[in-house]
Amino acid sequence: MKAVQASLEPAPFPVELTVLEEDALAERLATIKLWLDRRGFEPLTFRYEFGDTAIRLRIDFNREAEASAFAAEFHGQRHSASRCR
Repeated sequence: MKAVQASLEPAPFPVELTVLEEDALAERLATIKLWLDRRGFEPLTFRYEFGDTAIRLRIDFNREAEASAFAAEFHGQRHSASRCR
């Protein structure tokens, strides 16, 4: 019989954003960093993916309240962690 070990790490609370113009990416990232720093939020991970027409950002938070505040501020979409992997 195979044992299953549960992860002791909490599941992240991911938020996805879309940046439509590549030229706006640096400015958007600077705005996000400033907003996070002012609130003392420390995301677990920060990922980006270039698509044909847009850049998708995914920011994983350790706390649901932080993910919700971030999504509201930047018009992001909250998802379950398993959907975004």
